Amino acid sequence: MGSRGYRFIVSLCLIVTLSLSTCVRGAEELLPKYITPQAQKAIKNGLDFLAKAQSPDGNFPNSSDGADYAVTMTSLAGMAFLANGNTPNRGPYADNVKRVESFVMQNANPNGLICTPNEFNGKSMYGHGFGLLFLSSVYGMETDEKVRDRLKTIITNGIDLTCKAQYNGGWTYTPGGGDEGSVTITQMQALRAAQNAGFSVPKGTVEEATRYLERCQNPDGGIIY
Repeated sequence: MGSRGYRFIVSLCLIVTLSLSTCVRGAEELLPKYITPQAQKAIKNGLDFLAKAQSPDGNFPNSSDGADYAVTMTSLAGMAFLANGNTPNRGPYADNVKRVESFVMQNANPNGLICTPNEFNGKSMYGHGFGLLFLSSVYGMETDEKVRDRLKTIITNGIDLTCKAQYNGGWTYTPGGGDEGSVTITQMQALRAAQNAGFSVPKGTVEEATRYLERCQNPDGGIIY
């Protein structure tokens, strides 16, 4: 190799190195204001804790909340894994996402309700809302066509159950049993996630829920129920 070629390669390596260091600095500068190295470490520690606490079945039974609100707690843990950028087949917690997905799907009932038999002592709509939220969020990330087809059916049935369970514009702990603010919010979050995933959500259901929340608003902007 001539001296000219050698200088070219050395120069190219230097340019690439400088470019990479610039990209790294740029990436660091693009981090949100409060996402410091300490915050990133805390996030990883939290996700590691969830991963270790998860059972082979996908749920988190070794705590009272995990046992009593199985779909609720499992779905929320799944949302934490998704928020970190993991999918059912990508990322350091991909297996954890897959197990959450499997557990929540297994607890989808034929009538559309997503919950365990003893969820919240029979007050099932929390579990349904968070379960539908997680499955709708993971739907677009699932690459297995058979799983996607099953998810599509579960989510469609779940939307139908939520719409039928609406009462006075809101929802409460059991399908059609009344209205309560926090349960209403979980159903709205789930419906929004489903719509974002490409599913059809009745406009009237959303409008009625919006009016319900407006009726719950204080003059100062706070929400009561």
